[in-house]
Amino acid sequence: MDKFIYIRGEDAREAQKVEFDIPDDLTCQEFRTICIRMAQALGYQEQTIINTFGELEKDDVRDEFETFISKQLKKNTVVVDKKQLKLLFDWKDPKYGKKDK
Repeated sequence: MDKFIYIRGEDAREAQKVEFDIPDDLTCQEFRTICIRMAQALGYQEQTIINTFGELEKDDVRDEFETFISKQLKKNTVVVDKKQLKLLFDWKDPKYGKKDK
């Protein structure tokens, strides 16, 4: 097991240390994902991360859940407020949250 660690160089009222335990056999794609998560943990804006790493990939679990909910909505077996569902999945959308600068 390897470690990917960021230690803040100055005294601030923020996280002083961010540490990820990562497997020894990490692929380049998995390492990219870890780097993106580190950037998010350090508070970089979503747009800055996209500009640096490219478009972010959707999470498989999220895709499966969206597909499941969509099927249930088509069957009318689940009553869901579509605005709340959109808010759940698109919380980083500037329309629903703080805007990236």
